[in-house]
Amino acid sequence: QTKGGYDVELVGWVDSVGRVGRALASEDGRVIYASGGSTEWRDSLIIVDISDPANPYVYKRIGHDTLWSAGIMVVDTFLYVWWLGSYSGRYIHELRVYGISDPLNPVLLKIPHRYEGPQSKSALLWGDACLHPTIDTIFYGFGDITSFTVSDPLNPRLISSTSGAGLSRSFSYPYLFTCSPDPPPYTPWYIYDLSDPSHMFMVHRDSVYE
Repeated sequence: QTKGGYDVELVGWVDSVGRVGRALASEDGRVIYASGGSTEWRDSLIIVDISDPANPYVYKRIGHDTLWSAGIMVVDTFLYVWWLGSYSGRYIHELRVYGISDPLNPVLLKIPHRYEGPQSKSALLWGDACLHPTIDTIFYGFGDITSFTVSDPLNPRLISSTSGAGLSRSFSYPYLFTCSPDPPPYTPWYIYDLSDPSHMFMVHRDSVYE
């Protein structure tokens, strides 16, 4: 137990999953969705059955013809997956919406967004996300900080965007904490206020001497 923290006990694990960039649970808490399952893009979305916490197992893997999974988000019975790839100096980015009424068997419902072009544009939708606690908005924290409404689940709509998020980030609503691993001795870090999804802004910045 850490000071002021929680008692944590390992009750089960899954072998041979590969690299995982992000993992989220289904609404019923019986399934884990993991992105970036391995360097092989065909294996980059992993479905893990955790209905028996002591004996979790990989139920299936979902791939893409050409892209790898860069980020995921669960909202009610919908799974949002961001697929990314780079070819001949151009970036390809897709947002796919899956239905997860049956949590173990996601069904592709729609591809509401596809982008192909320079990297600066592709970063708009890529990365970790947190869900607003009271309104149906998703915040994104890689590259640009963007807010989207999913009031129409199959048609996410951009609300606002502001630049500045670093490569390492953590959400603790209403704040986003982010830092960039710049060369030593200084590592800059920033705090953004996300309480108003139409007006997100930096409230603090500092640096850590290493």
